[in-house]
Amino acid sequence: MIDAFCNLEAIDGNQPWCDLSFEVVSKRQALFSDRNTLTIEAVADGRPIGLAIVSRANDWRYQRVENVQEELGFWWGKLTLLTVGAKSDALLATWRNYFGLPGASSFAREIVCRAVALSGDPRRMDEEVVRAKLFFDNGEPDEYAELFCIVDLAGGFAALNEKDPDYRSPLVSWCSGAFGHA
Repeated sequence: MIDAFCNLEAIDGNQPWCDLSFEVVSKRQALFSDRNTLTIEAVADGRPIGLAIVSRANDWRYQRVENVQEELGFWWGKLTLLTVGAKSDALLATWRNYFGLPGASSFAREIVCRAVALSGDPRRMDEEVVRAKLFFDNGEPDEYAELFCIVDLAGGFAALNEKDPDYRSPLVSWCSGAFGHA
């Protein structure tokens, strides 16, 4: 199993941002549906961590960026984060520990996030590496967070990368179920 912390990079001698690496351990497609569920796992500080990510091809829409010379656009949609039980609780505990945030709680049952694919077509996740930004947003500025999500199914790799240290506390609150749906 991959070490979740294997890709950390210190910038200017400071503590690295929390970029976690995972193996894609399963991919399930629902029968008669466009719903794909990926289960990702790693080891952090000697314990298994994990999460499920749900994507539906029909949830994604391409939006062209106006007033630019070349063709430029992004896929907008949603990704749902699902608990896989004890491994997701351990992921939340890993974030709390890394971020220096007190407390203990279980990972929320599900978190529906608005998402933008910064590269790759999320409808073709089987064939393309998808780099997306997840938005945890319920309209409350103090509860807003972002997280990068990278999925490389062909390589069996996924990552959850910290967007900004200012989002640490809200991210943990979202993942513990304190803020509700994005």
